[in-house]
Amino acid sequence: MRKLSNWTVLIVDDTKVNIDILVAALDSEYAISAVMNGEVALKAVSTAPQT
Repeated sequence: MRKLSNWTVLIVDDTKVNIDILVAALDSEYAISAVMNGEVALKAVSTAPQT
């Protein structure tokens, strides 16, 4: 099993302050990718490498 720090978390929210809070809480343990709408999120996951 891979260590948690090797995982990327995709945060999707249309409110920047919510993204900022989640990034602050998670960035020490995970790689973070954040977007502000569902359409961009779907594009991000469809082009992300599969693990």
